[in-house]
Amino acid sequence: MGEKRSEQSGHKVSLVLQTARASEEEVQSRVYTRWLNSKLSQAKPPVEIRHFGSDLKSGRVLLTLIEVLTGKTQLPERGNLEFHHRGNVEKALEFFRKDGVRFDVANISSRDIVAGSLKTTLILVEAVVMRYQVIDASVRQHQVREVVFQWARHSCHGYEGVRVTNLSSSFSDGLALCAIIHRYRPQLLDFAAAVELNQRKRVELAVQTADRELRVPPIITGQGKRSSTFSLT
Repeated sequence: MGEKRSEQSGHKVSLVLQTARASEEEVQSRVYTRWLNSKLSQAKPPVEIRHFGSDLKSGRVLLTLIEVLTGKTQLPERGNLEFHHRGNVEKALEFFRKDGVRFDVANISSRDIVAGSLKTTLILVEAVVMRYQVIDASVRQHQVREVVFQWARHSCHGYEGVRVTNLSSSFSDGLALCAIIHRYRPQLLDFAAAVELNQRKRVELAVQTADRELRVPPIITGQGKRSSTFSLT
C-alpha cells in the first residue's frame, strides 16, 4: 500500500514538473518568436514565423536571419527534402559558431532542429539572441520592454526568492541581476553567497561583475557615484 502511494506521488510530481517545463517553453517560444519576427521583418522580402519550432526546421529562416543580422548572404540548399534541410541547418550552425555564438555543441544538433525539437531550437535561438541582441530603432519601445521583461522573468525562473514583476523595483536589491548573471555565466558569481549579502553589497557585486566580465557599464548618479540600486528601465 505504501509503495503504491509512493509511486502515485512520484507520478504526480513528474506530471507537475513536465507541466512547468512545458509552460516555461511556451513563454520562451512567444518571446523569441517576437524577437525573430522583429529581425526577419527587415529581410527582403520580409519573413514572418508563426510556429516557433516547425518554421525553423528547414533551416531557411536561420539563413535569412544570418543575412539580416550580419549582412552576409547564405544561400539555402536547392530542394525541400530532409537532407536539404539538414544542410541548411548545418550551414547556419557553422556560421553561428564561427561568428561567436556560444552554445554547447553536445546540446545542438541539426537532426534535432530538423525534427522540430522545441527544446533544441530554444537553446539555439537563446544563444543567438545573447550574441546579437541589438535594439533596432524600428522596434517600438514598448515591444522592446516586453521582450526584455519576458526574457528577464524567464532567466530568473527557478531562483528562490527572485520574482520579476517589472523592470525597476524587481531589480532594486540586486538579486534578480545576480540570478541572470548566474544563469548564463555561473562561473562568474556564487548565487548562494550573493543571497546572504546585504542589499548594498549585493548590488555592488552584481554591477561590478556585469561591468568587469560582461562589459555592461554601471549606473552613475548625478554626483558621479555608483548607484546603490539597479533597474532595467
